[in-house]
Amino acid sequence: MIRWLGRLGFVVAVIAGCGQAIPRDPSALPGSDLNLTFDGRGNPPVTLRINGTDVADLPCGQGAQPHFAPGELNVPSLPWHLQLLRERDGAVLLDANVTTMPRWLLVWPDGTADLGLGPVLGPAPPTCGPE
Repeated sequence: MIRWLGRLGFVVAVIAGCGQAIPRDPSALPGSDLNLTFDGRGNPPVTLRINGTDVADLPCGQGAQPHFAPGELNVPSLPWHLQLLRERDGAVLLDANVTTMPRWLLVWPDGTADLGLGPVLGPAPPTCGPE
């Protein structure tokens, strides 16, 4: 019986160790969710690509803020090679390496994109960028 309990404890320890913790950026605001938040400010339709896999097609969001957490659904675990591509012509709007969370991806109507540690204040432009 003791041998069986010892084996069970070992299996539980291995399973518990399989879940990877998401590294938190030390500069992030305390309590921030450990994910990537897409903040479209009238952006043209774009594709979010992580580690060579298309994770999401994001239309002009007008205030929508989808979240992408490492290791959930079709989102790979960190580290990421993140690319944002304009759907119309495949132009790379952002190319970055991500090793910690949280991150905010902000995209404007002209396709200008930036990756930061927190939300950007201010209103969304009134129209979406060119399709």
